[in-house]
Amino acid sequence: RQMETAMDCIHSVRENTPIYGYGAALMLPVLSYHLGTDFSFLEGIFDDDPGKNGKGYINLPVKITTPTGFDFSNVGVLLTAVDNRRPILKKLLAINPKIVIDPFHIM
Repeated sequence: RQMETAMDCIHSVRENTPIYGYGAALMLPVLSYHLGTDFSFLEGIFDDDPGKNGKGYINLPVKITTPTGFDFSNVGVLLTAVDNRRPILKKLLAINPKIVIDPFHIM
């Protein structure tokens, strides 16, 4: 039910707001499976590691980029690195996106 609720939230947000992922984690394909999506709705995935810039995943159609200089004020952000949830949420609070979606904390 948690994953269904997260996807419902994603669908309602993306009607009016572009959504980016934050955190290019190794577990992203597992999250993809549980959410039932290939993340093709994402505009991209941000990651702070410059070594991941321009890379992607074999089985997911999303590209990774660094967030340097990006204006988050009019976009939604899906937490995609759930293993580093706390530090990423702290960072997201500082950059102030329009909305943050945490698939493991939907009320």
